Amino acid sequence: MYLKTAIVLACFGTSYMLLVFVAKSVWQGLPLVTLLGLSVAGIGFNIAHDGGHRAYAKASWANKLAAMTMDLIGVSSYVWFWKHAVIHHRYVNVTGYDTDCDIGILGRLSPHSKRLPFHRWQHFYFWPLYGVTAAKMQFVDDFKRIIRGRIGGHGIPRPTGWDLVIFITGKMVFLGWAFLVPLLFHPLGVVLFYYGVGVLMLGKSGIGKSEIALDLVMRGHRLVADDIVNLTRRAGDVYGHGNDLIQHHMEIRGLGILNIKDLFGVAAVRDRKKIELIIEFVEWTNSAEYDRLGLDEKLMPLVGVEAPLSVVPVRPGRNMTTIVEVAARNHLLKLRGHHSAQEFAEKVTQAISGSRGGAPHNSSSVARRHHDEEEVE
Repeated sequence: MYLKTAIVLACFGTSYMLLVFVAKSVWQGLPLVTLLGLSVAGIGFNIAHDGGHRAYAKASWANKLAAMTMDLIGVSSYVWFWKHAVIHHRYVNVTGYDTDCDIGILGRLSPHSKRLPFHRWQHFYFWPLYGVTAAKMQFVDDFKRIIRGRIGGHGIPRPTGWDLVIFITGKMVFLGWAFLVPLLFHPLGVVLFYYGVGVLMLGKSGIGKSEIALDLVMRGHRLVADDIVNLTRRAGDVYGHGNDLIQHHMEIRGLGILNIKDLFGVAAVRDRKKIELIIEFVEWTNSAEYDRLGLDEKLMPLVGVEAPLSVVPVRPGRNMTTIVEVAARNHLLKLRGHHSAQEFAEKVTQAISGSRGGAPHNSSSVARRHHDEEEVE
């Protein structure tokens, strides 16, 4: 039992540390998230379960400590004891008394429960739903049962003394490691499983790159480096990181050198990030032709690896920060197989083909002719 406990807790701690402090991409994070989830399940079904039944060890303090690992993963060991160890094992599988058998309309665990047509598929759909029940217990059920002093039709004593301290402390510890600590090192979107895009912004001095970067930081994005960006290639990807001397600093004309980490906290900076998109800012000139459809895919080589390039003209009145954010979102959309410009061009092609009754034209040529006609107008 002790060896199993050590292995489960070691997997939990290792996967968590690697996920929060080491993983840099979604492909590194996914296996770590899976291992972390299995470790949490192992804590609940093995260590905390046996401790709650007071069957983990002969010593009562060891059983109490093992049961408290349930609080570590966000579920109250006090509420679980009354719900499972007392009520469930007193009325095992007795409909109307065993609250573990009552899961609402989503599933039917007793022949005496009402049968609905979709219950015939519950052996398929209930497995993913079962994984969500832990979050419901962590954020809803525990508080509701403590406030009401009831679990189903059974009354339970509200926690007092050390039981109440453990309940409150357990929730705080869980929220700390599950949300607060990751938020110190990752944006909210990443913590909630949104994979951010690393953007390298280029342009001549004074065009406004630092101001755009500062605005992005104030919107919750993170700064890797300003002015000097060092590039390294690793496993076919290019990563950008700052110079050791000026890392986390930014120059804003009129304000001077700013320490972004001190101004906005550690959540506003990052040591390195994979570069997935390049945006080059250029001064707007009426004689130049800029991409207005998004069909021209440009690439720029970075230490032997080509990355998508977008050339964005700068002139007064354009919200460049929003353009950068939209460019990043559009890049994610392309990675998921949705190319807005190509889909639009295909619709234009189909519309022209339908009106002329002829063979469909090449999408890019039709879109380009439309682009040229707009330029003439």
